[in-house]
Amino acid sequence: GIKDFIIHINNRKLLNAIASIAGIPNAKLAAFLRSLDKLDKIGKDGVSSELAEKGFSAAAIKKVFSILDETGSTERHRKALEIISSMVSDNTSGEEGVAELMVIRDALEAQGIPETSYRFDLALARGLDYYTGPVFETRVIAPKIGSITGGGRYDNLIGLFTSTPLPATGTSFGLERLMTVLEELQGAAT
Repeated sequence: GIKDFIIHINNRKLLNAIASIAGIPNAKLAAFLRSLDKLDKIGKDGVSSELAEKGFSAAAIKKVFSILDETGSTERHRKALEIISSMVSDNTSGEEGVAELMVIRDALEAQGIPETSYRFDLALARGLDYYTGPVFETRVIAPKIGSITGGGRYDNLIGLFTSTPLPATGTSFGLERLMTVLEELQGAAT
């Protein structure tokens, strides 16, 4: 019965490219991504302040948000991917990330998934460091409770626990949040 939701989709390779373009060193990438992932919760000013407190330069912060602002100005998926593709055209990781998102977009279109059900969200980072490719999160529009599902691609995680590298994609459900949404929707229907 949950009809008002949007699946936010991004790619960690794109985020790595954006960080590189902004001059953020790899040693600070995890801290940058954890702060950026809070954008929908604390807003641009909150993330900017947090990044500044963590020692990121004003120029790097400004560059990151200029990229996010330019690519976030369109809801059309093809146009958003074209814009970001031109921005990362000299970055191998960024080009790979765009190509992977285009495959996802094409698969969604082929399955008849309406564009209103998903969006490419270049600020979505999924704060965990083990993601290596596409990441996604489902957010219910009303009631606004945050994400109810999330996950992504991780190429190295399983290999940490076994002697065999095994790339995978996984997702998790926020059962408590999901129950809260269902209870509120049921209450609104009566």
